[in-house]
Amino acid sequence: MRIATYTPLFPLSRRAFVRFCVAASALSFMSCGDDQIIGPAGVASVVVTGVPVTPVIIGDSLQLVATAINATGGIVSNQAFIWRTSDAGVAVVSSNGRVRAIGAGPVTITASTGGKEGSAALRAWGGGSVGTAGATLTMRNGSSTATLTIPPFAVPQTVTVLLAPASSTPPSTRLVAGTAIELGPDGLQFSRFVTMTLGYGVDKVPAGTGEASLQLYVASGSSWTLVPGSTVDATARTVSGGISRSGTYAVVSTAVGRLKVGGGYVNGALYVGQSGQLTVTAYDADNNLLSGREITWSSSDPTRVQVDGTGKITARSAGSATIRATSEGKSDSTTITSLARPAADWSHATEWVTYQGNPSHTGYVDVTVDPVAFAQAWTVTIENAVALNPVTAGSGSVFVSTNSYFGTQALRSVNAQTGAVRWTKTFTSATFGSVHGVHPPAYGNGSVYVTTSGHEDSFLWSFDALSGAPGLKSPYENQWSTYKAPVVSQGAVYMAGGYYDGMYAFNATTGDALWFRQLPQVSGWTPALKDGRVYAYGSLNDYYSVGVSVFDATSGDTIWTLKDNRLLAGGTPVLGGSNELITVRSDRLVSVNLGTKQVQWEQNGSFLGTAAVGNGTIYVISGQDLQARSESNGTLQWSWTPPQGSPTGEIVVTRNVVFVSTSMDTYGVDIAARRQGWSYAGGGHLALSAQGYLFIAQEDGKLTAIAAR
Repeated sequence: MRIATYTPLFPLSRRAFVRFCVAASALSFMSCGDDQIIGPAGVASVVVTGVPVTPVIIGDSLQLVATAINATGGIVSNQAFIWRTSDAGVAVVSSNGRVRAIGAGPVTITASTGGKEGSAALRAWGGGSVGTAGATLTMRNGSSTATLTIPPFAVPQTVTVLLAPASSTPPSTRLVAGTAIELGPDGLQFSRFVTMTLGYGVDKVPAGTGEASLQLYVASGSSWTLVPGSTVDATARTVSGGISRSGTYAVVSTAVGRLKVGGGYVNGALYVGQSGQLTVTAYDADNNLLSGREITWSSSDPTRVQVDGTGKITARSAGSATIRATSEGKSDSTTITSLARPAADWSHATEWVTYQGNPSHTGYVDVTVDPVAFAQAWTVTIENAVALNPVTAGSGSVFVSTNSYFGTQALRSVNAQTGAVRWTKTFTSATFGSVHGVHPPAYGNGSVYVTTSGHEDSFLWSFDALSGAPGLKSPYENQWSTYKAPVVSQGAVYMAGGYYDGMYAFNATTGDALWFRQLPQVSGWTPALKDGRVYAYGSLNDYYSVGVSVFDATSGDTIWTLKDNRLLAGGTPVLGGSNELITVRSDRLVSVNLGTKQVQWEQNGSFLGTAAVGNGTIYVISGQDLQARSESNGTLQWSWTPPQGSPTGEIVVTRNVVFVSTSMDTYGVDIAARRQGWSYAGGGHLALSAQGYLFIAQEDGKLTAIAAR
């Protein structure tokens, strides 16, 4: 025991000195003990201990200890402390320092005595233990609420997930006060997206912005990053988004950086009385997609083209108007042309009987269509998830086959008016032998003709168009090649085939072979027929040169050939209206004059598919565009680019509209206006029947009919 001595600063009388000594002795007696320091009773400071190392979760209790310290660092015993909390919504404390967490957030617990006080900083977290079964955790802090919905198997084992108001955030004038939430612990990762839902107060939304502008963001260094796909619920006053890791999240009001007007009618056309739908997409300054923005639509001339509050446009009179979408001071626009409604004329319609409609493969149907009257008649699934071949039509039916080699092989007759299947031929080993593939069908003489491929078991088949009763079965040589639809004319069937490729003619009734001409092996083509002559282009019989071969349709005799390496190899010839043969092959579009038997012009580019010809114009796919070129010299007259996707497949031409598909949509482009005037959400192989149905044979096995008259 240490005894302190004191020297009085002023003289004492003997009696006073005795009283002082007695008091000092009493103090010494009361302070005995090895851990006690005898000294002045004044408290210089208070220390609070007992803060746990592990996170404090709402509902947890803990014991804090307060210690009074004198000026020399000694402990002052037997002190009564007064305890208090800085935020009773986060934690409460008893008179003996027992703390209970009741809300999430930071809190300071203070103990005071003798005019001095000490404190301990705590942080209470919402959350809890989450196992592989998942859980929903909710944290409330005053007016703010955070809910974390964790699906099963988002964590591999039981973990503690923490939620608390963020202690610090990146600066932003668009941050909605009271919504910043910290998700912990650091390094937490979810193997599946979990849903973070943050509540907000409408009075906290930054001035000048609406609730539709609110989105979920995550702190990234000194800035905020948008959580893709977040949504706002203005009724519940919440914002939700899918997240996968710990971090600081908040509701932030996002400014529109730019708008983009879209939809099938961008820079397109409508016929008077016709309506279409425009869309608009909003982006922030970092090009992140925004949702739920208030959009104002306007028209520069509502007497020409009217627009409502949803972006629906209606043509009122011939002319054009600028349609504009505006949000938060940003805008985008498109020009819409209103066209006079055409008078439909189907008096010269012919049936779509083979590839590209007719034996010349022009893709042209001599009709005037009225797109305002177009309506979807039906859609049927021919074979689920199996691509379809180009179709043909006749006898009130549309005939379609599947494009599935060594898979599901079928030929179906479908009622063109109703979509009901009339008959089906399924090519199995039990019914038709080993079949490598079923090719596109052709129609003629009241029958449907189709070729199947394989090796030594390849055949030309025919079936009655109405009943499906089998007709001829004519073998032909093949070596795993696939071809376009044959051509049926003048009692004969003309088709590609041959062990090393070539061309056949069969009697359309008896199935007898009429003649065969050898050509080098090329797949994916069919001959063209006009005025008693059959045409092919590609490699010639000598195998060393390419060009055009012309044969007599009756005898198969060679009439003439043209050697020209500009023609390249393979493909279906198209016979135009100016006595020319048009070929498309990769980087070249070539026209051969059938009178002079010479190439009359060629155009270099990036071409695809088969050209279509009508009204003195060649229509061809080049890159992203549909091009219209002069039939006489190949010069570009105009081009059109679809709003989305790239053109593909066959082109159908009428007097006033050209139809083309992308993988997603089908478009009708007005030839005079050179603008889109009609669209349908679905693309594929196109055909236009004499009955007035536009058929779309799709890659997913669906066949759609658009009533076009």
